[in-house]
Amino acid sequence: MKKLVLGLFLALSWLFGGEMIYLEISGKNLQIKLDESEFSSDLLSQLPLNLKFSDYANSEKIAYLPKKLSGDKGGENYEPQGKNGKAQSENYEPQRGDLFYFTPWGNVGIFYEKVPPHHALVRLGRLVNLSDLELLKAQKGEFKAILKIKE
Repeated sequence: MKKLVLGLFLALSWLFGGEMIYLEISGKNLQIKLDESEFSSDLLSQLPLNLKFSDYANSEKIAYLPKKLSGDKGGENYEPQGKNGKAQSENYEPQRGDLFYFTPWGNVGIFYEKVPPHHALVRLGRLVNLSDLELLKAQKGEFKAILKIKE
């Protein structure tokens, strides 16, 4: 019963918490629900952003931000802290459709394939419609996209 109540609470929190943003690619808006975090709030404050994306490791599309997110203390061995004070990597199992921030490089990206955890990954949010991954995956080479607040 406790698991059911916790699951329902988490589902409702996800549905009603967090800001919606959009990634515009080729005139189509991909809806992203942001997590509530210092990193996500800082990304939101930088929007709109015209970004140049490229493929990385045949599993994610990445773009470099004009300025690093404020929660980023930098460094190759930096481990972003979760709300419980533990390293983010102890809590974060990357999933297809996740919008993420990679602290050593200062880039954002969206996973379109499953990848292993990494201590420097910070989840920022998630695509609302996972079928949008097909459009993202179909982009070849470098492509421009707009990360914005409104559709």
